[in-house]
Amino acid sequence: MSDQQPDLVTLTNVANESEAKSLIGLFEEEGISVFINGGDDLSLFGEDLGDVQLIVKKVDYEKAVKLLEEIEAENSEIDWSQVDVGEPED
Repeated sequence: MSDQQPDLVTLTNVANESEAKSLIGLFEEEGISVFINGGDDLSLFGEDLGDVQLIVKKVDYEKAVKLLEEIEAENSEIDWSQVDVGEPED
């Protein structure tokens, strides 16, 4: 983001806006404002059209990194072979 404000930094990139929005909720619960750049989510139509940057204020960056690491650690412990995701749609 070339015109990014000097007090903002990119935290991470995620695959789509749906993922970004779910993460934003977790960050906001901890008092961290997150902004997004990129995307164009058309997930209602089965399409995610781009990489999305999660951007935070510099003052929140360290706290955001720690929270992101906790989220990633929790997700890495999920044994997806044991999760019932239902029957595939035709």
